[in-house]
Amino acid sequence: MACVNHADRESTARCVTCAAELCDECRTEVDGKNYCAKDVPQPATPPAPPPAPPAGAPAPPAAAPVAGADDPSQEQPIMAALSYIIWIIAVVILCTDMKKSRYMRFHAFHALFYLVAWIAFSIAASIISALPGIQILALVIWPLGGLALCIIGIVLAVKAYNKQELELPVITKLAREQADKMRV
Repeated sequence: MACVNHADRESTARCVTCAAELCDECRTEVDGKNYCAKDVPQPATPPAPPPAPPAGAPAPPAAAPVAGADDPSQEQPIMAALSYIIWIIAVVILCTDMKKSRYMRFHAFHALFYLVAWIAFSIAASIISALPGIQILALVIWPLGGLALCIIGIVLAVKAYNKQELELPVITKLAREQADKMRV
């Protein structure tokens, strides 16, 4: 694939946030992860202290810290991971403002295409179990295929939570294409 910024250069990395293909010049590595210029994490700067209250005024009560209040994208990996396990979440992502994030769109489409593959497997296994003479084969296909699909789903969820991708034949390519087509 070509670099998103330089069509004449081969991609050597992919941004972990938006999955953009990057050449060596365009990628920035932070903590062993590759980022494009717009998604490079910024170092956290502490907020400026509030002005001192006037002399003699009672001190304001201390506010309890709110986890993730300064990072609205902190919930994205959780929602992306859950979309592989609870597929209705993928539909919710695509029907709400969460679809503004390419990361969220990609994982929502990836989860839905994975669901289609799961349904196709179930239909094929049902047809095999109905064929006379090879029903014994269904006793092997159903449990092993179902177990394999469950494990792949868990691995997909873990990868999504860690802002990574698992390359699945056909499904990943379709998810990337759909995520890129759907501009918000």
